[in-house]
Amino acid sequence: MKVAIVDYGVGNVANVGYALTRAGYEPVLTKEAAEIKKAPIVILPGVGAAAPAMAALEATGLVPVLRERVEAKKLLVGICLGMQLLYDISFEDGAVPCLGFLPGRIEKLINVPKIPHMGWNELVFRDEHPLAGDLPSSPYVYFVHSYGKTPPLSDDVLAYADYNGQPIPGIVTGEGLIGMQFHPEKSGAVGHQLLVNLRQCL
Repeated sequence: MKVAIVDYGVGNVANVGYALTRAGYEPVLTKEAAEIKKAPIVILPGVGAAAPAMAALEATGLVPVLRERVEAKKLLVGICLGMQLLYDISFEDGAVPCLGFLPGRIEKLINVPKIPHMGWNELVFRDEHPLAGDLPSSPYVYFVHSYGKTPPLSDDVLAYADYNGQPIPGIVTGEGLIGMQFHPEKSGAVGHQLLVNLRQCL
């Protein structure tokens, strides 16, 4: 199965591509609208800050193409910063309008012992979902971020991590949308299984 990785110059796309290949997909790094329209799954990666990432994404002209996918409920998966860009607005660089595919804000983590939230943390699933299939009872994944989605336990949050008593959204969902705040490509066997399970979400 082909998976299109949006090529907008933001994100560790090589590692994401390797992880998708190991999970049995045929990843294609592309900024071609036609490829993104026809792919069963599209990955929106992202590392860095919201303002330059949104500027880079808008410069590709692909925002309307992504919006068309979302309206058609064709699977779009945001990873790390890519997940954050799915929301209305980020306050990482002032107030940055984002894609608005999911309602919510991206704000700096508060009441936590250290920023960034970096390292392994356990995902707690709030509901049954195809993404959770064949995962261990205590699935640990690898996070690196200083900003997160608020409110942290709204209906779109499928799984969260506990960071010193503070819930940190880990996986979010919407119609045709999945976001992972952590890095599945750095999350070992659990990250691998989550990528495998994307097939079950089509």
